[in-house]
Amino acid sequence: MSLAELISYLGLGSTYALGLALIAWGLLWYWRGGGVAFRDVIALFPAFFFVILTQYPFPDPASLDCSQGGVAPILRPFAVMDYFVRLVTRVGADWRHWIGHKVVQATVLNFALCVLVGIGFSRFLRSVGQITLAGFGLSLAVEICQLTGTFGLYPCPYRTFEVDDLILNTAGAFCGALLARRYRARTSTR
Repeated sequence: MSLAELISYLGLGSTYALGLALIAWGLLWYWRGGGVAFRDVIALFPAFFFVILTQYPFPDPASLDCSQGGVAPILRPFAVMDYFVRLVTRVGADWRHWIGHKVVQATVLNFALCVLVGIGFSRFLRSVGQITLAGFGLSLAVEICQLTGTFGLYPCPYRTFEVDDLILNTAGAFCGALLARRYRARTSTR
């Protein structure tokens, strides 16, 4: 994926996620009778952005090859490590060669985005355990959506269900929870 394609992809995903966050904010405002801070939109945005980026772009159902059941799930934990080992063997350890690889981009983006999800969830949940569990739940919902072809809207899966994504995304939410906790501890002592 080129830099221009990445910027376009992230820009459109941001637009969709912001729209969903604003709708959620409006619904919260309505249900609570006001009193919902705009900070709540900012806190919800990473979760919506994560969901959008894991599903978008949506394929044309006619273009899917479902003859073999669609995209096969990857159920072996840490299977992505095989890819990284092959990449280091092939192109070397210089990080500049890695940037253009789709798997590397997706892995780094998944983790970073889930750190932000964990930070966002800390606005509504206080314990690191609750935030980590919520991050796992969000990741599991996304992976099930991918495994079922967007809950049956598509005739077969068009994205890969990966156990590694569950592990990585949960770890990201956990790190986000720790960062938010540390930030709260620092700001409360001032």
